[in-house]
Amino acid sequence: MAEDAEITTEANPGTVTGGDFTRLREGGFTRVSLGVQSFRPETLAALGRVHSVEDVRTSYRDARRAGFSSVGIDLIFGNPGQNPAEWQEDLDLAVTFLPDHVSAYALTPEPGTPIHAAIGNGGIALPDDDAVARMYTAARETLRAAGYRHYEISNFARPGMECRHNLKYWRRDGYLGFGPSAHGLLFPGGSAPFGFRTANPPSLPDYVRALDEGRPPWASTRACGREDAWKEALIFGLRTSEGVSPPSIEKRNGPPPEDAREAVENLIGSGLLLREGDRLRLPEQYWFVSNEVLQRLA
Repeated sequence: MAEDAEITTEANPGTVTGGDFTRLREGGFTRVSLGVQSFRPETLAALGRVHSVEDVRTSYRDARRAGFSSVGIDLIFGNPGQNPAEWQEDLDLAVTFLPDHVSAYALTPEPGTPIHAAIGNGGIALPDDDAVARMYTAARETLRAAGYRHYEISNFARPGMECRHNLKYWRRDGYLGFGPSAHGLLFPGGSAPFGFRTANPPSLPDYVRALDEGRPPWASTRACGREDAWKEALIFGLRTSEGVSPPSIEKRNGPPPEDAREAVENLIGSGLLLREGDRLRLPEQYWFVSNEVLQRLA
């Protein structure tokens, strides 16, 4: 492991103590991401969160006191009943903590969760698309004005404090997945020259049982082909402000599949992608609807 390795843990305010942060720091963690999500009690209740604004203040203070040099705050917008003014209040309060990193994701209700069921039966309603788009614009404007670099569609950081494991995902570098539900991307060479994806089981007992038996705790694995490598490199890389370099992808994975090459050319022709020298970039005006653009590469 590199001596300057960034080792991240996530923590939810209200569920960790100062002693927890101290033990995590002593155990080698250097970065913590706090799942704040919102500062409004009504929004937190709708999301099923148990913490208060004071819990956020306490957890943030405890993390800094424990010696974490990088502390991030995760936020969610487009929540049930939320309007742009309330989201702006969340943003304004978040920057007063002076976090090193801010993630701002639009709410995606997952099937099987209480909030998904409540939306389905009409118990709660989400803001309309135009309101959510205004919230995204507010995040970009507020965080940029506060000195944060918008380096990936949903992530902002002070210069030099970009999340290094996030960047590995977007650049399609290898990484290991530890713990239940974690995913990994390995490059063992040989029979998997384009990468080998792993997925751990969601069950902690199943995960531990595999380790006790001395075998990799993988519920599923998949060897990537050249087409997978190209499409993943394009789709993930175009989420970042730096974009992608097709010549670099080709050097690593060989020539592009014909359908990927045609999709790229069509997107350039329609103005949905920008070609700047040997790099491709998604225009910022399309970041909020990036899925609509990038799915054309899939």
